[in-house]
Amino acid sequence: MFITGVKLVKFFFIIFLAQVALADVVTEKKRLHKCYALFVRKPIPENHPLWISVSQGTKTGVTACMELISKANLDESGMLINSSDEESKRILRSFSDMSLTFFTNDNITALFTTDANDNTSDVIDSMGAAHFFTRSIFHPTSNFSDVVSLDYALLAKRSGTVERRYSITPKKYSHDKGYGNYLLSFWQGFFPTDLNNPVPPTNFNPLLVETGELIGLIKDESPVIVGAGNHSLGPLFNSAGKNLKQHHGAGAIGTQAYLLSNIDTFHYLTDGAIEIHRTLGKNILADFLCRSAPYLRSSDIVSEINPNSNIDFRKGFSCMGCHAGQDNIAAVTRNFIVIGTNNLWRENRRGIRFVTDPISSKLPTTPLPVQDKNPNFYKESPSGKLFYRNYKGDLINTPLSNLASLGQAIAETEDFYVCTAKKYYRALTGIEVSLADPGNINSIELTEEHLSQKQKVVEFGLRLKETQKLKELLRDIISSNEFVYPSE
Repeated sequence: MFITGVKLVKFFFIIFLAQVALADVVTEKKRLHKCYALFVRKPIPENHPLWISVSQGTKTGVTACMELISKANLDESGMLINSSDEESKRILRSFSDMSLTFFTNDNITALFTTDANDNTSDVIDSMGAAHFFTRSIFHPTSNFSDVVSLDYALLAKRSGTVERRYSITPKKYSHDKGYGNYLLSFWQGFFPTDLNNPVPPTNFNPLLVETGELIGLIKDESPVIVGAGNHSLGPLFNSAGKNLKQHHGAGAIGTQAYLLSNIDTFHYLTDGAIEIHRTLGKNILADFLCRSAPYLRSSDIVSEINPNSNIDFRKGFSCMGCHAGQDNIAAVTRNFIVIGTNNLWRENRRGIRFVTDPISSKLPTTPLPVQDKNPNFYKESPSGKLFYRNYKGDLINTPLSNLASLGQAIAETEDFYVCTAKKYYRALTGIEVSLADPGNINSIELTEEHLSQKQKVVEFGLRLKETQKLKELLRDIISSNEFVYPSE
């Protein structure tokens, strides 16, 4: 009787293990099913090799998901290795589209389409900043810090039969005095100051943005050079010429696409007070560090307050809790101006915008906060600081000397990696996590569940900082229970 009882226990234990194993297979199949739907954007076929392997228990869903993602790997030059494989191209496109959602400024694409006469997107890829996140997943030697530290832009290589109707077409300048055929009509920027003695700045013929399926993200080596000449922008350019498509450092931040999408005024000179690229500063804090205003506590900004200032917002704590964070970032872009190849306000004229730094010989810097408008602010050597409270409530106060130093400072923070983990966690699970300064009186009190989710995202982010591999972050999130069962 005793032996029979032991056998019965063993029998039920075997049944239990079989049920556990079956449950595990069901969970792993759900994991792969979701991966395929998210990344390939259609249901996984039942005869797919990965589906068969997971169904048979020879592979976990996590392993299968990572193999699926790796189908979109790039080679050292940045080209898609499996460029003839439909799944690979779909996966690359899905992550490219996902990356674009990480930018809180809606103008990351809309800026290029709000004006029917603005043809910037013909020359500047509006996804230029998002490409850095995509490249970081699939490039074999990329570190995640490259997203904010590379000193060049990325050029998207595309193929396919998608037709693009470019707005810019070959035409002759109506007052042709020897200019010949140019790709664009002229504007005050390239308009000859003396029509009887025109000196063309250059044969302006920029490389146009490719269309079709994304098959690569390579180093952009397609400058748009404009030299000195008898035109109103001539004083900005020396005889060697100026690359209007210049990358300004700090990876994604220094791309023409990101700067144009976040510098919200056209052709003005900064004065350190009213005129400063503060929208850019605000969105850098949001897009790369997940910080929202106010960025600082009252105790942090005592030295920033000036009750005798002629600038109203410099007088109050409530205002400077925001301005001290965003304006000090904007101060490192004090030399930047937006110029165009056409009069964007004149009917039937076409134009392309660029961000350029025209000041070659700079004056000594004036740090913020300024007492009053500074008419020489835009001529000064750039300086500023990365100044905010992080997700733990610690004060970050790092001096900056240019945009590249801003990228380096961001790369050294924990917030950059935790913020990225938050974005991918939300994209893959639908779960939103708060990273607000816990010591700020404006921050809401988090529930135990919210604190648990925050801790998970923080752990993912800190591991990303350690590994520098974005694909490992994806593995961590895909491995989580929340990826399969986000509502539990």
